[in-house]
Amino acid sequence: YDYEKWNFSISTDKYEINKNGCGKRTGENNAVKKFCFFIEGADFIDRVIYFAEYQNDLLLAGELSFGDSGSAFIVRLNGKTLKTKWRTDMPTFNIAKGLIEDN
Repeated sequence: YDYEKWNFSISTDKYEINKNGCGKRTGENNAVKKFCFFIEGADFIDRVIYFAEYQNDLLLAGELSFGDSGSAFIVRLNGKTLKTKWRTDMPTFNIAKGLIEDN
C-alpha cells in the first residue's frame, strides 16, 4: 500500500484522509469540514483500513509507520466537530476488522 490519501463515504458524507492525519468531510450542499487527528511519533499513516459510524461519531482504524516498524490505532472523532474524542494505539501491525457490539 502506498496511498497519499484515503477516500470513503458514509451515508451522504464523503471523507478524504491524508497520510499526516488531516482530512476533510464533504457533506450536504458541498459543505466542507476540515479535521486532523494526532499521529504521535509516527512518520505517517501507512493505511486507514476500517471506518464506521458509531453513535453519530466516526471510528477509524489504521496502521502507522515508524520507519522500520509500525503500530495500529483506533480513533473516535466527534460526528459534528470531527475533533478527537479518544485514540488508542496497539503494538501490532496488520490489524483485522473490529467488532462493534452492545455499545
